[in-house]
Amino acid sequence: MGPGKNPCNYEVNPIKRVEMRFPDFRRRAMDSLRCERAGEPSEAFYLQNTLLHREESEEGPPRPVGSFGTACGQQVGADIANFRWSWLKQMMGGRNAQMCQLFCGVAGGFSPCHYDPQDNLFAQVRGYKRVLLFHPRHWPRLYPWPVHHPQDRQSRVDFEGPDLASFPRFSELRGCGLEAVLGPGDALRIPPCWWHHVEMLPSPPDGEVVSINFWYPPPSWFYGDLAAGDMAWDKPLFGAKRVLFQRCIEDFIAQAASPAEVPEVLSMCGEQSRLPPPGSHLAEVVQDARAFVATVFPDPAEQRAVWAEVLQGRFLGLAPRGG
Repeated sequence: MGPGKNPCNYEVNPIKRVEMRFPDFRRRAMDSLRCERAGEPSEAFYLQNTLLHREESEEGPPRPVGSFGTACGQQVGADIANFRWSWLKQMMGGRNAQMCQLFCGVAGGFSPCHYDPQDNLFAQVRGYKRVLLFHPRHWPRLYPWPVHHPQDRQSRVDFEGPDLASFPRFSELRGCGLEAVLGPGDALRIPPCWWHHVEMLPSPPDGEVVSINFWYPPPSWFYGDLAAGDMAWDKPLFGAKRVLFQRCIEDFIAQAASPAEVPEVLSMCGEQSRLPPPGSHLAEVVQDARAFVATVFPDPAEQRAVWAEVLQGRFLGLAPRGG
């Protein structure tokens, strides 16, 4: 893992990323499923691969990545080429997809609860998936990892065994989720910043689970031209745009100070720790960060709520390591 993806050098649970040919992936995934069914030790295999992509400045649908559709994936490429791209554009408000990804796995696999800033049109091809969704307003109850943590945008809560002592507000989610079970031919739109926990279900006859999705450019929390200082925003800031603004707070502090100092500055801004000496660099950062939030949330009570949301439980037990 490069330093750009973990600037604070946080300790993370290891996940192996292995390059292999698709037939080898399928064989190992099916072997793993057979071991699991027999009660033997097994590894979980999950494939996520970008098939098509386009830059934001480019027009039209996304284009094949690398040799996809020619040296590999000819049939899938031909199928995708026949998609009704004009219909997809119409369905998504006149926007072209920016990326198409392929997801492959077997029953029992899952994607931990997380959110994405992009609009996501998710289509099930083979097998079945269960998707549990939560509105962006539930950010404080799902305790996302810090923005500069490698697991950014994922919930810190283990859904199979939640630690309610560390993450007590998770219990408030009972009855708040939406459940969708997708089978072949089904599609689900996951709006920006909606939390989703995705589980691969038993899928006769062979347990294979295959999906594709289409990413659309993410929204911004504001309207207008940032460079020109001509900006406006929804009042009150709510839902996905509030989440994107909260992310912006951490980026703002990281640029003004450093990613490793984000927890300390947030704690000072939220009045949970002592302020730095007047005239110090961190004192200026705290002042600027508070002014930034006050510009968008003039009400002091709203400001306190924002600082509480970006702090509560998210940095618990974390400490940047040197280097």
